[in-house]
Amino acid sequence: MNLRRSAREALRTQRERLKRLNQTAPPEPFSKWYKEDRKRHPDIPAASFDSQLCIICLEIITGKDSVRALSCRHIYHTACFDKWFKGYHDFCPVCHGRVVPEAESVTV
Repeated sequence: MNLRRSAREALRTQRERLKRLNQTAPPEPFSKWYKEDRKRHPDIPAASFDSQLCIICLEIITGKDSVRALSCRHIYHTACFDKWFKGYHDFCPVCHGRVVPEAESVTV
């Protein structure tokens, strides 16, 4: 019985973490993110639209791919980052910046 309760609590915690992630870094099409990022940061040199790489799976991110853009401006395929985040990695794989602000982090 305690094992079932623990499993339910872990699942609830996982859902809460993903909910916070969706609020902080919602998934969006890469092409949309890229255009908006160029508008927000015209003075910062950008990598080519065709050469963005998801550092988790090491595959090129294409315009139609769903991405999560973190506050540090590193981007990842949504599915890749979600798997990373579900492993209780609360930081960016590249720069180790926090993904969810500290006050909102869920400890286990």
